Amino acid sequence: MAAAISTLELCVAEREKRLAAFLKERGVAMPKLPAPELGCPLAIAAEEPYVEHVEWVRGLADEDVSRCVEWLRAVEAAVIAAGEL
Repeated sequence: MAAAISTLELCVAEREKRLAAFLKERGVAMPKLPAPELGCPLAIAAEEPYVEHVEWVRGLADEDVSRCVEWLRAVEAAVIAAGEL
């Protein structure tokens, strides 16, 4: 699991680097990305057998859905507050 997380972190860093280069070519500054402290409110763990993502989302309890909606709105608000959108 640690190796998978490390790989994902490298992938995200690479995407950020590519985005910065793309924006620089167009004379646009790299925006401040949402803070990592706005982490997903759900405890997500790998499961066996594999659970298909869409089925997993559809199976969320109403309370979990509400928490996720609130989280997405907080991410949106953080981006807007940073003046980047």
